[in-house]
Amino acid sequence: MKQFKKSVLVIVATSFLVLQLTGCSVVNQLAGVKDPEFKVSNVSLSGLSFDKADLLLDVNVHNPNNIALKFAGFNYDLLINENSFVKGYQDLGQTIQANSNSNFKVPIQLNYKNLYDTFQSLMDKDNVDYNVLLDFDFDLPVVGKTTFPINEKGSLPLPKVPAVKFQNLKLDKLSLTTADLNLDIVIENPNNFDLTINNFNYDLNVDGKSWAKSISAVKKKIPKKGKNVLSIPVSLNFLTMGQTVYQTLTSSEPLDYSLSGKMDLDTSIPIMKKLALPVDRKGKLNILR
Repeated sequence: MKQFKKSVLVIVATSFLVLQLTGCSVVNQLAGVKDPEFKVSNVSLSGLSFDKADLLLDVNVHNPNNIALKFAGFNYDLLINENSFVKGYQDLGQTIQANSNSNFKVPIQLNYKNLYDTFQSLMDKDNVDYNVLLDFDFDLPVVGKTTFPINEKGSLPLPKVPAVKFQNLKLDKLSLTTADLNLDIVIENPNNFDLTINNFNYDLNVDGKSWAKSISAVKKKIPKKGKNVLSIPVSLNFLTMGQTVYQTLTSSEPLDYSLSGKMDLDTSIPIMKKLALPVDRKGKLNILR
């Protein structure tokens, strides 16, 4: 009798060890449950700007069983340069019906400022490779919670904010009552795609006075990895602005200036349309005569 009990214990222990070594799939097979099947059917950018990228993964889940399976949720981990950068978990509580397919989306948002702060070497790159690790949690019969991992690799564009630089303010015409000037601004495009400026809503202040405030309709193309000059005419009327402005124009001293506003941009990338580029420049200037 003792020998019989010992044999039973050995069989149970051996069976437990086999299950531990072979994993939940063996248990599922013993219970007549097949593993669900996963496929990433599409990867796309649902949004792209100078600030962030919205990555969207379309995942198809197939349930090959004659019973419904409960899909609890999934973990995602976006790796950049083999380092974890963005991770999260999404609860689903979704039921995958017997012998059927179900589609769902995995949205992941990438903040470019955080990315460049973390990986400064990417500032000189136009694209970056990524790897998304996905863990799908199911509540399966007999074994309970079971995790199924897959991964998806790809490449993302790395947009850079264009540089807006003050070039000069040139005095073209001066009389006792009016002055005509030209403000030149240089826009540098560090990206591997073209930019087009459609409008520039600006406010130019010099020595504490507003010299120009307008929405200028322009159509200026900035080629990829290139630059262009945006020229803005400025007209001053001393009768309304005061004679101190005339004295400022005739002075040889450097002047304090601030240029603020925003540019409305388009790019040659279809998903990056109608972007707003804030402009905020301050400093000293000399008026060219």
